[in-house]
Amino acid sequence: MTAPEWSIGDRLIEVVLPCGGFLVLLAEAYVDESGSHARSPILCVGGYVYASEKAREFTAELGAVLSEYDLPFFRMSACANGAPPFDKLSNDECDAVARKMIALIKDHSAYGFVVSVNEDDYRRVIPRHLVENFGSPYSFCVNRCLTLIRHWADRSGFSGRVAYFFEAGHKEEGEAHRILELYRESPEATDRFRYSAHAFVEKTLSLPLQSADVIAYQWHKDIKNRLEGRNPRKDLIALIRQQDSAIECTADSLHEMIKHLQEQSLRRFGRT
Repeated sequence: MTAPEWSIGDRLIEVVLPCGGFLVLLAEAYVDESGSHARSPILCVGGYVYASEKAREFTAELGAVLSEYDLPFFRMSACANGAPPFDKLSNDECDAVARKMIALIKDHSAYGFVVSVNEDDYRRVIPRHLVENFGSPYSFCVNRCLTLIRHWADRSGFSGRVAYFFEAGHKEEGEAHRILELYRESPEATDRFRYSAHAFVEKTLSLPLQSADVIAYQWHKDIKNRLEGRNPRKDLIALIRQQDSAIECTADSLHEMIKHLQEQSLRRFGRT
């Protein structure tokens, strides 16, 4: 893939926004998932928020790194395991590319976020009527990611709008798209999530989306390691910053969430 193709892919934002919308857009959120294709009950969804100009800079600098190593794209799992197209690189070269990727992410992104849930726990713990509202585990995690981005915007004083980009191809993409469409049509939800637009795109076309692959993969891998009694991954420690958020939705936390929702409902109807 050539640099012009990367540029075209990363300016998809100018296509999905309504006429004139780009003039008021200040941030872009890129979201990927890990775990759906690994025969694992653990699903991780995460990514990064970039100021639009920082997304452009990230694209240019990562494009240069990929060209240096003659790589068509960056994928963390392939880099970590020496799978194509990283099989033509030595272990030291793979390590160097990963380190450069992490450095670029930390230099250019404003905020990192990742949410994980055990899909079996989710289906066992969440009542049927709430599943109808939350959707699949994937849609649940997507919504939690949007909530984290909202909290980041509140904390940081960000008052602009966000365009959301998700990796295309997840089996529940259609459901997540329908939920996001409901947000788009609701002025209250639009303001809450700073929503400007959303799209599901091929990861190979978007270099900032490939950065989302990194945090989703690293968090998923770290959870598996911890379940096996291993220490936290050093590359995850190097990746996560103080301003970033990582949430593991365990069975206990899901039960607590349900209890909180029930208490809210009782207060709303004047019952104690």
